[in-house]
Amino acid sequence: MDTAKRSLHATLLFLLTLVVACTDDQGDSSDHVASPDSYQKYEEKGVSFAYPDSWSFSYDDSPSIYTSRGIGLDISEFSTITILISEDKTLELDYVADRLLSEFQVKEKDSIKNFTRTSDLIGRFPAETATWDDHFLGETRYELTVAKVKSNPHDVFVAFSLSDDDIGNAQDHKERFLKSIRIQ
Repeated sequence: MDTAKRSLHATLLFLLTLVVACTDDQGDSSDHVASPDSYQKYEEKGVSFAYPDSWSFSYDDSPSIYTSRGIGLDISEFSTITILISEDKTLELDYVADRLLSEFQVKEKDSIKNFTRTSDLIGRFPAETATWDDHFLGETRYELTVAKVKSNPHDVFVAFSLSDDDIGNAQDHKERFLKSIRIQ
């Protein structure tokens, strides 16, 4: 009897594990990520995404400076996120990162110290991250991360422009935010 019960328990445990594993695999095959209740939802003109309540919507412009459309969010007074949607031409990640870095004039300013630039992944999204210290008025740490989110139907990039405390605070939200972006 004991052996029969153990066999039954082992079989049930195996089946439960199998069901959970299959459910997890199905969730990974789609890019959809459930957003926590503390996230706001944005949906306009074929674009949707979810972002933390502590961030605020800033603009949705067509055209934007660099691309066909730009959507901006404010994390704080000095930190922003920009979604860049290129509908009319193909763009490469390093080109977009270079263009955005040129706005900060990191190579021209004498007050810039400790500049680094790396290629990495945020989840499955390729990204370029640059960090530097600006000593113009005190010392401020900056990070610019540009990730390529989609290439179909349009090239979509997200630029996280962060300073000081926001660099650490935004890290937990980056991948979830990128995964939430939908373009129709």
